[in-house]
Amino acid sequence: MITHSNIQLTKNISCLSANHETDRPVLAAIWGERSNLVVDAGNSPAHARLMMDLLAQKQGTRNNPAFVVLTHWHWDHVFGVKTMQLPIIAQEYTDNMIRQMMTYDWSDEALDERVAQGIEVTFCSDMIKKEFAHNREDIQLIPAHIVFQDSLTLDLGGLTCHIHRVGGDHTKDSTIVYVEEDKTLFVGDALAPDLYLPNWTFTVEGVLNLVETLSSYDADIILESHSEPVNKETFARQLEDLRQTAMAIKKWGAQEEQVRETLAQHLGRKLTEEDLETMKFLMNGLQHDKKKQ
Repeated sequence: MITHSNIQLTKNISCLSANHETDRPVLAAIWGERSNLVVDAGNSPAHARLMMDLLAQKQGTRNNPAFVVLTHWHWDHVFGVKTMQLPIIAQEYTDNMIRQMMTYDWSDEALDERVAQGIEVTFCSDMIKKEFAHNREDIQLIPAHIVFQDSLTLDLGGLTCHIHRVGGDHTKDSTIVYVEEDKTLFVGDALAPDLYLPNWTFTVEGVLNLVETLSSYDADIILESHSEPVNKETFARQLEDLRQTAMAIKKWGAQEEQVRETLAQHLGRKLTEEDLETMKFLMNGLQHDKKKQ
């Protein structure tokens, strides 16, 4: 059985922790005085039901209406949408991709064929097979009820939720949710690389633009979809490390030794495995750009 921890982020925000066994992301519930907002729908009906159970427990005697907002279109964030039975808020591209996935066959053979065609990713295909080991008929998607292009603001009653498309390399519809009064920022997978290329990839421009955007939010608690919550200081360091890595690649290109030396000097420490992985993804981006020229 796949387990999750219940985390009380603030008095108004609860969440289920991520679980890497089948790539289940964090799901969160934001409790306003008039209505509630769920962040992401989960990677399966089973995952979604855990969130709905938490919603029912926390709501108590109140009968507030609730909505679910999707941070992007990838399967692990949307396959629970029908089970939640809530009005769905999604960016336009997210909704378009959901509509496209509604036409897909989810059998092993069909998944393998889409991987071979480059439509699907091996990692995602393997995790779908693991999460849905017994019944793929449970994969049922529905279109969004509320579609936005760039931003949307919701007043839940005492809580203001700013929903913004920030884009980035992971996917162009990456969307964040900022709870203004609780100074809490849900980043989704925006800081992840592009998985849909032959090699996982960051671009210098994508990283620098995203770092600048995310740095503008006054958040005390920050949560990426497959990670633990971090505080403002930790997140600022993470963003600065990303920025310095992208700047070193921008300066030296594919000259790896110079990139390493420059980066270690700017960071003031020995490079970690995470630093080297980020470098690799950015180097992959250089190679991808060359092939497009």
